Amino acid sequence: MAAQSTRSQSLTLLKRSAGSTVDDLASALEQARMTVRHHLATLHLSRR
Repeated sequence: MAAQSTRSQSLTLLKRSAGSTVDDLASALEQARMTVRHHLATLHLSRR
């Protein structure tokens, strides 16, 4: 997953485990919770 962006990695992880929390994603991605929240918010806004 190293070549993928954090957003792409987040989407991949969510598809595999839809019940993942921000903490779960942050741990799996080795990113700060706020970084993951930012990327998830950006993904959410891009769907509008």
